[in-house]
Order: sequence, then C-alpha cells, then structure tokens
Amino acid sequence: MSEDKQRSNHTTAWVVTLIALPVLYVLSWGPMMGLGYNRTIPKTADTWLEKFYQPVWWLYYNTPLKKPLDAYVCWWINVLWKPVSPAVPK
Repeated sequence: MSEDKQRSNHTTAWVVTLIALPVLYVLSWGPMMGLGYNRTIPKTADTWLEKFYQPVWWLYYNTPLKKPLDAYVCWWINVLWKPVSPAVPK
C-alpha cells in the first residue's frame, strides 16, 4: 500500500473515532439511566456516574435535546423493566 493511501486510511479511522466516541458516550446514558430507574446500580456508583455523565446532564438541561433524551431513557426503562407475563398453561 502506498504511504499516501495508508495515511488517508489512518486519517479516516481517526475521524470516525472522534465522531463515534461522543455519540456512543451519549447513547450509553440511556441504559445507565434505565438501570438506575429501579436502583439496579449500587448506591456507591451514583456519585461516580453522576460526575461521569455531567456533560450529558448539561445537554439535557441546556439544549433542545431534553425531549429526545427523555424519550430515549423511557425506551430503555421499558426495555429493561417491561413486565413479563407468566406463561399461561393450556
């Protein structure tokens, strides 16, 4: 592979990574909030998680993303805590 093509591949990988990491970080907030909804996360982790997700909370309170983030968290709560009906014998 030529040096220019290899450099181009590395640049593309870095750009994808720099875009994907913040997106995945924000998307990870939904499952964590869903787990915290029913106190599945230990109380000792609350402080750490609150600090870790501080930028997402800022987005939540200071941008128009509040409604979409609310819907996303509600979706995760439904996925994680949807009541499972018992099997009905025939």
